[in-house]
Amino acid sequence: MPAQPMAYDAPMEEMAPALPEVTTPSTSPSSRMVHYDGSARLRVSKVQEAQDRITAIAGELGGLVENQYGDAITIRVPVARFEAGFAQVLALGDVLDKRISATDVTDAFFSTELRLRTARITRDRLVTLLGKAEDEQDKLFLIREISRLTEQIDRLEGEGRLLSSLASMSRISAVLEPRSAVAWQGAAEDAAELGWVRRLSPFSMAVAQAGKRLNLDVPEGMVNLRQKGHWVAESADGARAWSGRLDNQPSGDSAFWVAAVQERVGPEFASVTAGQVGGFSTLRMVSRDDKPYVWLVGIRVNGRHIDIFEVFYPSLEQEQRHQPAVQAAFAADGGAACRPASCR
Repeated sequence: MPAQPMAYDAPMEEMAPALPEVTTPSTSPSSRMVHYDGSARLRVSKVQEAQDRITAIAGELGGLVENQYGDAITIRVPVARFEAGFAQVLALGDVLDKRISATDVTDAFFSTELRLRTARITRDRLVTLLGKAEDEQDKLFLIREISRLTEQIDRLEGEGRLLSSLASMSRISAVLEPRSAVAWQGAAEDAAELGWVRRLSPFSMAVAQAGKRLNLDVPEGMVNLRQKGHWVAESADGARAWSGRLDNQPSGDSAFWVAAVQERVGPEFASVTAGQVGGFSTLRMVSRDDKPYVWLVGIRVNGRHIDIFEVFYPSLEQEQRHQPAVQAAFAADGGAACRPASCR
């Protein structure tokens, strides 16, 4: 009797064996996986000496330098040494601004682990079925599904490694200004109302996090770090994206705010290019370093609100790698005024 053809329209879950019971992980405070991120702007006597000292602090605490550009440096130190490391960095100069954020990645990690486990079991089941299949169409179908699941497994393994790394190694970023530098000054009303523009930085999420949450689609290759609080996504190679919703005061359209950013922040960069991503007007800024980073700022005005996203690419190569996915994700969202979860 000839073999019966497989039911191609059956959900893949029906072809996988039942999953063993999964024990819910403990969620006590001591078992939570928390990533700490501290950023500061310091006025120091000598920028190079301060950077050298921050590099030494990272080594003394069992960490490393993640990146260094001009007057900015970012280090990673074990989570247990974060407070000591951040305090030592702040002690190097006059603190002009500082910010600490704590991101609980526990739920994201265990969700990723469960999806990874499910995908592996399903793939193993399909490999077994492939060994028994006789019909060529059945074999082709199974091969396609095994290939798809293998790609999914690779992606989930990368997400798991990223979340585990973030939970074990905190991040400290410092932007250093020489004491002889003259601080930017503008008209009193300009400094008060447009002050957030001058506080924008590729090494700090402070501006976006001062507003309300703005949900965006997570670009492929990145992981959404926060289900609650402000929207932040990160890739395994250090590219980061974040967003927020600010008050539109003084009232202006997207062109007004893009011009304000370009005028006040743009001169610090080697090049500034205007563009469009969906409903967002954007500025792509490339640093003056020998190995430059790229900072993308997107602005969209919704009546009384300013929606803003920022993307930090540590290098031109990482921009090339992630830009298509970022473009696709933010363009898909960019035409909407706002989503229910982000309009409150």
